[in-house]
Amino acid sequence: APAYGLGSAPRDSPRRGDGAPGPGAYGAPDSMGRQAVSTRRSAGGAKFGTAERGDGRPSDTPGPGQYGAGSGFGRQPGSRQASAPAYGLGSGARDSP
Repeated sequence: APAYGLGSAPRDSPRRGDGAPGPGAYGAPDSMGRQAVSTRRSAGGAKFGTAERGDGRPSDTPGPGQYGAGSGFGRQPGSRQASAPAYGLGSGARDSP
């Protein structure tokens, strides 16, 4: 039967300080905003508005959780569409062994 192995030859192992630059060795230019080294025009940027905001008092508008959400299963009384047929596993009496 043939024999297989993983080899026993010496391998090059990475050493600390082998002269190769590591992560963060080069400064990357910012990818947002104006591209100073690009030969193309920068696209228009988005800005936040500077209009005055509300006065911080609660509004009369209802927020999340103010209305009860009905179940998504079964008959939908608020819908104009016909409900799909309902299927079940039966509720008849069973024979006991």
